[in-house]
Amino acid sequence: MKQGTKIASKYLKNKLKSAGKNYKLIWNAKNSKGKITSLLKIQHKPTKQMVFRIDNGTIPLKPGSQD
Repeated sequence: MKQGTKIASKYLKNKLKSAGKNYKLIWNAKNSKGKITSLLKIQHKPTKQMVFRIDNGTIPLKPGSQD
């Protein structure tokens, strides 16, 4: 994990210790090959629908862009 990712994960873990009874927190979700694909997934338990997700990867921003 990269340094920024580690800091973000630590911050989120402290803020989201209890997300509620109806939500499941999945930290460092891995694919079938063992590579981390998502840092955090929040899933609604009754419907099993993904509510929120932070993917692990670079953000493609160009220097000097306003996006």
